Amino acid sequence: MIKAIILDVDDTILNYSNEATKIYIEASKNLKVKTPNKNLVNKMYGIPWKVSSKKLYPGLKKEKLAKIRKELDYLFRINVHRFKLFNGALHSLRELRKCHKLGLISSKPHKIMWMMFNYIHFPRWWFEFIYAAEDLRYDKPDGRAFSKGLKKLKLKKNEVIFVGDSIHDAKTAKHAKIRFIAVLTGHYSKRDFSKFGVKKDNILESVKYLPKWVDKND
Repeated sequence: MIKAIILDVDDTILNYSNEATKIYIEASKNLKVKTPNKNLVNKMYGIPWKVSSKKLYPGLKKEKLAKIRKELDYLFRINVHRFKLFNGALHSLRELRKCHKLGLISSKPHKIMWMMFNYIHFPRWWFEFIYAAEDLRYDKPDGRAFSKGLKKLKLKKNEVIFVGDSIHDAKTAKHAKIRFIAVLTGHYSKRDFSKFGVKKDNILESVKYLPKWVDKND
């Protein structure tokens, strides 16, 4: 029986990367550093900055990376109005919370995540927990990234599912031995998830279809 649903944030419930990638490119140009490949940027979402920054900007010193992070934070702040929830996401969450506990886990910096949530008046009280990168001792894809949330929920792993948009999310769930449900609103295809081992029936077009999936599989 499914008692709780943990969801990723970026490109799972929040339409994030389409606008965020533009911001990464703009920040790079503003600071006159080599602009990272767009496809590489898209694959870095869900990976903590301390890891992704080294892949996006190889060879740069900590001081320069800190300046890039500061510029990114500024650009996200002045462009916060560009980030919205996916169509149907709010309705799905409202329906799911009627019979299930909900939680969110993100690798996004705390101040960026809450700036976006506050702007769209996100109903934080619907959730048992909402954790950003700084709130977790372990980073995805380490399965222990779920430890704090599972302790809060006071549930067994087989009573929880994790919903995400990337192979990075799928790896985290696999390492934690939690059932994973994929959504295709990120940068990974149905084929990518199937190749990783996600069952066809556990791959959804978006969170819009999650309540129906839960009703069928609960």
